[in-house]
Amino acid sequence: IEAEGKAVKLFIGSSSVLCDGWTVQLEAAPRVVGGRTFVPLRFVSEHLGAAVKWDPQKGQVRVYKQSLRPLRLRSGKVPG
Repeated sequence: IEAEGKAVKLFIGSSSVLCDGWTVQLEAAPRVVGGRTFVPLRFVSEHLGAAVKWDPQKGQVRVYKQSLRPLRLRSGKVPG
């Protein structure tokens, strides 16, 4: 995932992540469930410069970016 000059490279089933060329260990590995890919949202968002807030009244996670520009994410395709 790339945004605003920063990069996070995740691997399904691995808790090792590459962040701007550095290896970081996560508590939980990305995984695929029912054809959908789940990644550690807080880690990815915060590394890309966003804040993550939990809204208990709505049961929603909200990701906020400080700038007014939208956060543009680009993901790479994994060979099947």
